[in-house]
Amino acid sequence: MSSGGPDDAVPLLAYREPPAGLSKEWEDVYRALSGEVFVASAFNSHPDVHLRSLDALKSWYDGFCLVKANAQAVMPHLAEEVQWSTITLH
Repeated sequence: MSSGGPDDAVPLLAYREPPAGLSKEWEDVYRALSGEVFVASAFNSHPDVHLRSLDALKSWYDGFCLVKANAQAVMPHLAEEVQWSTITLH
């Protein structure tokens, strides 16, 4: 575990891409589950978010709904993986 302080923090965008060595399937799962974090972060970190037009906010919200749907779509897959892993471990 790192004993570094706040100055050693890694920017969130460093985690935008999945770790090396994952299969294509798990890269897709990673992207689906992390998408909401990055869309929300982009909205939250925009310096003039309070000045954005209603159309810009609607566009952001539509993008957020899309990544949320992607994350929800992979959840059943993860549940199946957990069940399979439990069966094979016994």
